[in-house]
Amino acid sequence: MEKFTEMAEQYRPMIYSIIQSLSIYKNQEEFYQVGLIALWEAQTKFDSSRGALFSTYAYKVIKGKLLNELRKNVRIDDTYTVTDISVMAEDPALSSCDLHLESEYLSCYCKNLTEAQKRWVIGTFRDHLSISEMADIYGVSNSAVKSWRKSAIMKLQKNLVEHYI
Repeated sequence: MEKFTEMAEQYRPMIYSIIQSLSIYKNQEEFYQVGLIALWEAQTKFDSSRGALFSTYAYKVIKGKLLNELRKNVRIDDTYTVTDISVMAEDPALSSCDLHLESEYLSCYCKNLTEAQKRWVIGTFRDHLSISEMADIYGVSNSAVKSWRKSAIMKLQKNLVEHYI
């Protein structure tokens, strides 16, 4: 085990180099662990009688494992897509709720939003206001309301991804 710890430290730069060459920026530590597992497998399966250098063999095994993990993550991302908040607003079950329940439902999603973003969510989904109507009510430009919308949707999608995936 101590021998592998030394080997892991020696090949650490190689693993991170492969991670960067594959443009992996999210979950780097997770991919580093996959790289360590691949290094362990390379160490146990390496046959020096074939004439290859261990470093070359390890590089191929590590890169292959990381590519497989990337493919697996892409399949997961394709399977679990975040539902657009505007699609949720068109849900017949939601539109049949009374105003109080609808407000409670929306407030669950508004916890981490700024006041402006909350205004957009409530104005759009509870009060069914247009962008220009919200701009008139709050005394701001249409582009300001569009900015609220854009940042609210991004934040809501991020929160949904973190919570459910």
